[in-house]
Amino acid sequence: MSEDRLDNLLKRMPEIAAAVNSFTSEVIQEAAFAALISAYGVTLTGFSSSSEGKKEETKEPDTPNGASALVDEGLNSRPSQNKRAKRSSGGSKDSFKFLRDLDLRPQGKKSFSDFAAEKNPISNEDKYAVAVYYLQHILEISEINADHVGTIFRLTEGWREPSDVKAALRVASARKGTIDTSNPLAIRTTPHGRNFVEHDLPAPTKTKK
Repeated sequence: MSEDRLDNLLKRMPEIAAAVNSFTSEVIQEAAFAALISAYGVTLTGFSSSSEGKKEETKEPDTPNGASALVDEGLNSRPSQNKRAKRSSGGSKDSFKFLRDLDLRPQGKKSFSDFAAEKNPISNEDKYAVAVYYLQHILEISEINADHVGTIFRLTEGWREPSDVKAALRVASARKGTIDTSNPLAIRTTPHGRNFVEHDLPAPTKTKK
């Protein structure tokens, strides 16, 4: 290398270092450094042993001047970073879709708040039975899903939203047998669930001895 080219290279080293350090992966940094240095006629014979090990682990193709690594950095790492950003921002915190048009105070029918106060379910599992019963037998909705039940919980004072409505409904179905979730798009009360809501709620008050 001529002295002029060497001097020019040394002057540009801070810019080269800044460009290389903009990457987070050590393997990508070395590939970028090799690519930039090669522009000045300097060829690096290889990477360090640690870099070679990382290249073998990631099975990246060996291309001149680290071109494959630079392409992978641009095409692959950014989407994964976006996915991590979405997860960290809590982009999908709700386990159901809030149905703004669900009318829980229908004209000519008992409102859900009055129905819930009448039945007074205590546990969440009993509340699921009451919610599904109301949707099926009073609102006469034929295709009930977790969105309907989650919306009821959100709109009912004193009812705390479950963290995962779908999973909670399946657990209630298995444990209590009051609702049928075999078709998640058409949740129904079972005969036992209908009798439970109609005849067993509210639960009798326990008398103190």
